[in-house]
Amino acid sequence: MAIGIFFEYKKQVVQLPVNPPELPVESGGDNERANVVGLGEVTLIRKRLLNYYEFSSFFPKAGGAPYIAVDEPQAPDFYINFIQGIRDDEKPCGFTVSDIGINEIVTIENFEFTYAAGGDDILYTIGLKAWKPYEAVEITLPEPQQEAAVVEDAPVAAAAPVEVAAPPQEQPRPNVAGELSIGMAVIANGQLRYDSYGAKPGKTMQDFKGKISHMVTAPKPGQDWPVHITDMSGGWMGWLARGEVAPA
Repeated sequence: MAIGIFFEYKKQVVQLPVNPPELPVESGGDNERANVVGLGEVTLIRKRLLNYYEFSSFFPKAGGAPYIAVDEPQAPDFYINFIQGIRDDEKPCGFTVSDIGINEIVTIENFEFTYAAGGDDILYTIGLKAWKPYEAVEITLPEPQQEAAVVEDAPVAAAAPVEVAAPPQEQPRPNVAGELSIGMAVIANGQLRYDSYGAKPGKTMQDFKGKISHMVTAPKPGQDWPVHITDMSGGWMGWLARGEVAPA
């Protein structure tokens, strides 16, 4: 089964050059809970929420590797400009994942990218949300009725203005010792994983010096290995838990 991930916009179809190791799909509900006298807690069933997709991969500088899904990949800037162009137009686009039945119109909710440490590949994370067309309905309001005449009375003194204190300005976040960041040199002690959910445990590293190439800043349930490292020259190694890496 050859899975491909495609975007379509303005009659242009673009396939991502490298498939992500995972493609999580969020499809929640908008149900509410309420307490009813004599029944206790009940669930009020609402319509299902729109699907949300978020995944991470990279745009390779050169082709030829076995993990590349297209015959002749474009330069990384081509894919970045294509995605940024859709966002700048503030329009939805087509999103298709072949062979697994995903074919939706989506909006690009977020798109972040960074250069891989020690190489020319560009790492990225993209978030997509299913889109439904809608139209505004024009409503004609009745004309207001004529107000009754008001008898003037003695003038009333205007209320003194109320001073509203300005909200305190948020202080810059201090640089906490031991905090991790992309591009940082770290010492790794732990078992490498294929993805941030811990699939395919691999080699165990001991006092290995490498660099952080990607981080999941807001891990979902089960994403217990949110830090991806490379060797010092940029070669991909794998995912580790936060407690398994420390600043070098």
